Amino acid sequence: MVDDNILKLEIKRLRDMLYDKADGVLSLEKRRLQLQTAMSEREEEIRVHREMLTKQLRITDQERQTLSADVHEKMSKIDKMRKRYEIFTMSGPEGDEKSQAYYVIKAGQEKEELQRQGDSLDAKIRKTEKEIHALENTLHVVNSRNNTFRKSLNKVTESSEEYQEKLKLEVQKRAAEDKYRIKRRQIKELQEDIQSMNSTLDTLLQEGAEQNGRTEETQSRIISLNRELASQKEKLDRAYKQCSKLKKEIRSAKQTTEVTFEERDIHLRELKNLNKTVNNMLLEAMEKNPDLESALLKYFTQASLLLPSPRSTPGSRQGSKASSARSSVSLRSSGSSSSSSPRGSALQSPPAKTLELGLGLSVTSSPLATTSPRSSRPSSSSSINNRGGIAKRKSP
Repeated sequence: MVDDNILKLEIKRLRDMLYDKADGVLSLEKRRLQLQTAMSEREEEIRVHREMLTKQLRITDQERQTLSADVHEKMSKIDKMRKRYEIFTMSGPEGDEKSQAYYVIKAGQEKEELQRQGDSLDAKIRKTEKEIHALENTLHVVNSRNNTFRKSLNKVTESSEEYQEKLKLEVQKRAAEDKYRIKRRQIKELQEDIQSMNSTLDTLLQEGAEQNGRTEETQSRIISLNRELASQKEKLDRAYKQCSKLKKEIRSAKQTTEVTFEERDIHLRELKNLNKTVNNMLLEAMEKNPDLESALLKYFTQASLLLPSPRSTPGSRQGSKASSARSSVSLRSSGSSSSSSPRGSALQSPPAKTLELGLGLSVTSSPLATTSPRSSRPSSSSSINNRGGIAKRKSP
C-alpha cells in the first residue's frame, strides 16, 4: 500500500514535470516564433536603412564632386583675375582715369571675398567628409552585424548541442500537443455528459412535477375515500346493530339459540356478493395487467379453485341462481319428507315468510327440513377458499 502511494506520488511528480516541460516547450516555441518575426522585421529595417545610407553616400559623393569642381572653377577664376591684375599693374598711368591705389584696393577686396568663399567651401567639404566617414563607419557596423546574423542562420549540424536541444523541444512540443488534444477531447466528453445530465435532470424534474401532481391528486382522493369510508363504517355499524337486533328477534320468534336458516341465507348471499365483487376485481386487474393471469392461475390451482373468466361470469350467475333455486326446492321437498320422522319434526321451521331488514334487502325464509349447520358449511367453506385465494394473490 505504501509502495503504491509512493509510486502514485512519483507518477504525479513526473506528470507535473512533464506538464512543466510541455509549458516550457510551448513558451520556447512562442519565443522562437517571436524572435523569427522580430529578426525578419529587423532584417527588413536593416535592408531599408542600408539602402538609405547607400543613397545618402551616393548623394554626398556627388555633392563632394560638385563642390570640388566648384573649388577648381573658383581657383581658375582667381588665377585669371590675378593675371589680369598683374597686367593692369604693369601698364602705364597714361590714359587711365583711375589711380593705381583704386585697383589695389579693389583687388584686395576681391581677394578677401574669394578667401571667405574658399573658407566656407573648405568648411563644407570638411563637414561632408566627416559625414561620409561616419556613414562609412555605420555601414561597416551594419555589414558586420549582417554577417554575424547570417552566420547564426546557417544550418546546424546534427551533432551540435543546438540540434539536440531542438530535438528535445520538438519531442516536448509533440507531447504537449497530444496532451492538448486529450484535454480537448475530455472537455468535449464532459460537455456532452453535462448536456445529457441536464436533459436527464429536466426530464426527472418534469416527472417529479407530474408525480407530485399525481400524489396530490391521490392524497385528495385518499382523503375523500377516508371520509366516505368513515361514513360507510358508521352505516355499517348501524347495520350490524340492526342485524344483531333482528337476529335476536328472529331467534326469539323461533325460540332457539342456534343459527337460523335466514341467517345462513343472508350470510350465503353476502359471501356470493363478495365472491362476485372479488371476481370482478380480478377480471379488471387481469384486463389492465395480462401478466397477472399466470400468477393468479398458479395460486387458484394451488387452492383447487377455478380462475374466473369474462365468459364464465354470466353463466356462473345463472348457475348460482339455478343452484339456489334447486337448493330451495330440495329444502322444501326435504321439509315435506322430514315431517314424518321424529328428528325432522324436532328441526322443522315455521312457515316461509318475508322479513324486511331495513337495509334495502328482503329475506324470504323457508322451512329448513333437512338443513343443518353441517349442510351450510360447504358453501361457506368455498367462499372462504375464494377469499384465501385472494389473500394468496395479494401476498406477493
